[in-house]
Amino acid sequence: MTETPDIIYTQQFVAANVQYLDYSEREGAVDLLNDFDLETGESNIQHDVDENLAGYLGYTDRKAATKLEDGLTGVYPTFTQDSLNLTHKQHHELADKIIEAQKNKSMLWQGVVSFNPDFLERAKLYDPETGVVNQRAIKRAVQKAIPEMLKQEELNVPETFWWADVHLNTNHVHVHIGISQTKNTRPLKFGEPKGRFQTKSLKKIKSIVHREVEDKVSRKQDINLEKKIDELKKDVVDQLKENLQQQHQQKILEQIWHALPKYKDKRRWRASNNSYDFREAKLLTGKLVDDFLKTDLNQDYEEYLSAIKQKDSDNREKYGQNIPDSIPKNQKDLHDYLMNRVF
Repeated sequence: MTETPDIIYTQQFVAANVQYLDYSEREGAVDLLNDFDLETGESNIQHDVDENLAGYLGYTDRKAATKLEDGLTGVYPTFTQDSLNLTHKQHHELADKIIEAQKNKSMLWQGVVSFNPDFLERAKLYDPETGVVNQRAIKRAVQKAIPEMLKQEELNVPETFWWADVHLNTNHVHVHIGISQTKNTRPLKFGEPKGRFQTKSLKKIKSIVHREVEDKVSRKQDINLEKKIDELKKDVVDQLKENLQQQHQQKILEQIWHALPKYKDKRRWRASNNSYDFREAKLLTGKLVDDFLKTDLNQDYEEYLSAIKQKDSDNREKYGQNIPDSIPKNQKDLHDYLMNRVF
């Protein structure tokens, strides 16, 4: 059985195409969180509020799911890029933007960030005994992440606006996010604005929220692991340079030298060069690097791969089991880098 990741983000999009209704307080609004798999992040949402932007605002800030932070009165729990708790004036201004978006038939993106309770407890943002959640820290993390996602999608323009609410009505604390535009700036596809976001954009919001929410100890561990990976890579490269200077390596280096094409631009001596005239030199150099990685460089090389595996394992714990194995890519990148050092 796979473990639930620390954080999940799922998103759907719809085109607003119906008239505004006094819709926001109706009791039949669905709970989007209950309709996707918390382990995989796969959405199985059956739309009920998706055709009406005003309805979605009413859904996200409904009293049954949200709660004002302690000590606050006269404001809404809803937050945006500019405010952690909207005033009545700001709430009306948001509603006006939504009305304008509705009239212009803009796209509505509905997102849900869901947190594993154990993760929030480890990050000291949730007290299981009192049930108190540090909403402010969660809101600030989302405020940090959404602009980066919008930038990735070229939606970082004045026409774009978003709002969100922290929901506390399920076992998993989650944040409902609404993103829209007062006037569409996205490319049209079959007469409607492009709705789908890139996978890397959806990954970005997860990684940034996680980074901003996690506790200092966990973050320090991540930083130390990254430093260890960089140091081990440097050790492998330094050892290669030392070994190449040994007398018994001169013969193979001379073979490579004579096999190298006499390019005017020596920058073409690269592992990425697949030209026929570069083939022999590339094969000789690749074999040299392979031999080193199996012998003189092996200890540091194996430690380097082990650290990469640990990083993959940590990322799967944070973001889910669908995180791909990065070992093959890192192996190839290091192998090519070492070949280029030889050249």
